[in-house]
Order: sequence, then structure tokens, then C-alpha cells
Amino acid sequence: MMRSLLAIALLLSSSALAQAPADDQSLVGKYRGHIMTNGLMMAEVGIDLVIERVENGHVTATLTRYGMRAEAGGACNGDLKMRGMYINNKLKLGGRNGGDSGTCGMRFEATREGDKLTGTTPNGFQVELSRIP
Repeated sequence: MMRSLLAIALLLSSSALAQAPADDQSLVGKYRGHIMTNGLMMAEVGIDLVIERVENGHVTATLTRYGMRAEAGGACNGDLKMRGMYINNKLKLGGRNGGDSGTCGMRFEATREGDKLTGTTPNGFQVELSRIP
């Protein structure tokens, strides 16, 4: 009897760990915003982020860049598949081989506050996104 109860307790606790917390699922959706570059080519680049899936902290998303001038990397306009992690309201995403040229990449880290994601790229560019319907 005691072994049966222990086995049931272990089964229930392991299945609870395998499910993503409700907080993770609330991250799924569409976001719109911009990246503010700095330096000689200071520019505001429009971005859309679609977070498609969050499972056990692992994130799958598609980032679309638009509005980049040719001299500021216009070949990187377009879609970029991204993967990353979401833990304790911190999102880390990265991807490569995307954009119109197929050679562009991007990484960023952001903090979630309500419907907003704010953070930076490794180059120090500011990233700001807000959930859209």
C-alpha cells in the first residue's frame, strides 16, 4: 500500500513538472515595436515578433524586421526564425540565416512587464515591443 502511494505521488509530481507554467503560455502572441540602433547609423528599425510556442521554458518565435535603409543593413529586412528561453519573466532569443538575404542574425534579451517586452541586443541596441491583438 505504501509503495503504491509513493508511486502515485512520484507520477503526479513528475507530470506537473513536465507541464509549462501558465505564465509561459501567456507569453504566446504577437508583439510590435522597434530596435533603436546607436552610433553613426542611428536609426529606428521596426520589428514584429510572433511568439509561436513556449514549452518548459523553451521558446519558438519569428521576428520580422522592416524599414531598414539599405546603408543600414536593408538586406536584413524580412523574417528570422528564433529560438530561446523564457525564465522568471526574462526572455532570451536568437536566430541566424534569416532576413531577405538569408545571412542575417539577431539576439536579444528582454524583460516582460505586463504586455511589454523591453531589453537590449549584445551591441547595446534598445529593443521595445508591445503585445498587439
